Amino acid sequence: MLSLKNTCIVVFVVLTVMGCRYAFEMVGDNGRVKSFPVTGQEGPVVLYLRSAQDDNIPGLKRLNDEPIEAVDFSRGCGVMDARITDRGLQYLSEPSLLPNVNWLGLGYCRNITDEGLRHIATMEKLKALLLQGCKRITDKGLVHLAGMKNLEGLDLRGCPEITDEGLIVLSELKNLRSLMLGGCKQITPEGVQKIQTLMPNCNVRKDDDRWKAHYDCDQYKES
Repeated sequence: MLSLKNTCIVVFVVLTVMGCRYAFEMVGDNGRVKSFPVTGQEGPVVLYLRSAQDDNIPGLKRLNDEPIEAVDFSRGCGVMDARITDRGLQYLSEPSLLPNVNWLGLGYCRNITDEGLRHIATMEKLKALLLQGCKRITDKGLVHLAGMKNLEGLDLRGCPEITDEGLIVLSELKNLRSLMLGGCKQITPEGVQKIQTLMPNCNVRKDDDRWKAHYDCDQYKES
């Protein structure tokens, strides 16, 4: 196995699995980005960018001719903290950077705040947004998400600052089909019932027991 500590550059390694290409990145001590073109295969590309820093994100523009539909900052949360902050999300949301992205995973990215959600809200093609374990997100951030008309799936599990009152604004998301709320300590059964009534076509789930049994990145992260 390659050691991240001995890796000098970011390398996008492409695999083909069930019609999708997966681009893994490895980041070394110098934090610089270097990639090679993703060519010669068919299917959408998923970028795994757990260790990418804010200043790495503009460099992804060299890949904007590729069919990149998903960006995931979640995978690898058990071994390292995410470096991405609101500033990195501002870069990521630039329309010319990765114009085909419709799936964004920000699980356990603990530097993300409500300001970061303001940038994400401008990504009009997003259909799925995963924010599990983003503990700095509050009701104010959900106000930004309310304008994402194409959003179909939203994962807010483990976001302790979200409340019943904050959920109400999400009823403006007419295309939302899945809303996950497990581990949101301030959301009550009454709040779940109210948002479900307002969004009859959305599957609203708050399974706290399942969330407790969920993979906890804090348990495995290296010190």
